[in-house]
Amino acid sequence: MLAQIFYCSYRNWMNSMGVAPHVNWLYSDLTDALVIFQLYDIIKPGIVNWKKVHRQFSKLRKFMERLENCNYAVELGRQLGFSLVGIAGADINEGNATLTLALIWQLMRAYTLSVLTRLANTGNPIIEKEIVSWVNNKLQQAGKTSSIRSFQDEVLADGKVVIDLIDAIKPGAINYDLVLSGATDEEKHANAKYAISIARRCGARVYALPEDITERKPKMIMTVFACLMALDYIPSMDAPVVANAVSSREAVEVTTAVEDPSEDTFEDLDDSGLGPQIVDKPALPPKPTNLTLSSRQNSTNEE
Repeated sequence: MLAQIFYCSYRNWMNSMGVAPHVNWLYSDLTDALVIFQLYDIIKPGIVNWKKVHRQFSKLRKFMERLENCNYAVELGRQLGFSLVGIAGADINEGNATLTLALIWQLMRAYTLSVLTRLANTGNPIIEKEIVSWVNNKLQQAGKTSSIRSFQDEVLADGKVVIDLIDAIKPGAINYDLVLSGATDEEKHANAKYAISIARRCGARVYALPEDITERKPKMIMTVFACLMALDYIPSMDAPVVANAVSSREAVEVTTAVEDPSEDTFEDLDDSGLGPQIVDKPALPPKPTNLTLSSRQNSTNEE
């Protein structure tokens, strides 16, 4: 269950960045590294040299081209100071769950730190005390009675504080007829899910899950407030980044073939506000076994 929650959080974050194609299956959708390059370009615009990226793959060299992409993705991670000891491009290309998650977690952390740093406008990330102060001031200015003391405050569990904050930032965005009392766990979860859905609809790049709010997970709650703070302080802060990401996605020019749906399907439970959808579980790309070992050795030698 815990692994599924982390899985959904990572996938939510990537999709909230507007990557293309939409990430449905976390590991096999990243084996060509094209989505990873888009995330790098959002976190630090211009870091990706798109001339080095294979955007379309030939039939004869498809495996090697994907592997070269993955090797370059690991190289970029090291440029950003990521801890990628023991991680090679082949691990991403093969869909290694543990090592792929290690890279994605560091990408998500780097993005959150970049948002906090831009909010502080001092070159250093904004701290919890400053975010809490902003939340309470914003709520008070809007005539709300709710307030918080920290990211672990018990009042956060029913989702109402986040709902009030969204309404303070975007008056009229919340339909309070849909807000429940929060007397039960089900009502708390429904409120949290509604808050996240409306926050995204308003333009906040919230990637937390309802469980993160109801269970009062401080790090994830911090990301919720940070994204809402960014929406309020600098509504257009993502504009140049989004434009860059769009141009990158257009450059990728990924073509996907429509195949007959198989019986191996799963329901999208990413709480993205877009509703559940049934998608095919993509298979990992085939790879020649005789090339994998040599590719790993080359990656080791480069290090």
